[in-house]
Amino acid sequence: MFPRKAVSRSLYKECGPLGIRVLIIEPGAFRTGFYGALRGAKSHITDYENTVSSMYLENVNDQQNQPGDPVRAGKTIAQIVGLESIPKRLPLGSDSVATLKTEYESRLSEMDTWKNYSFSSDFD
Repeated sequence: MFPRKAVSRSLYKECGPLGIRVLIIEPGAFRTGFYGALRGAKSHITDYENTVSSMYLENVNDQQNQPGDPVRAGKTIAQIVGLESIPKRLPLGSDSVATLKTEYESRLSEMDTWKNYSFSSDFD
């Protein structure tokens, strides 16, 4: 996910001065059939059961219960890009908003906890 975000941020910065608008979509899970098309490995390494494997299986097994409606998502994106002013980033879907909110709050808390060490590297 990070490489996609990095490319999107670069496009946003490079294209802005040219009058080209860039909207970074941060989608949640949508009922598109994507997960149903995934092919997993025939055997699984048990050490990974609590990591990527569990997320993969959760997505494949729950493929028709994602909260996002792809048709509504398309309409929302079309509506946003038609506005005079658009956001830099758009979390799309309630699950995306919840996930990003938790992630940002965690990062802010961690930063606050360790800020004395962070600040200690500055010149006096």
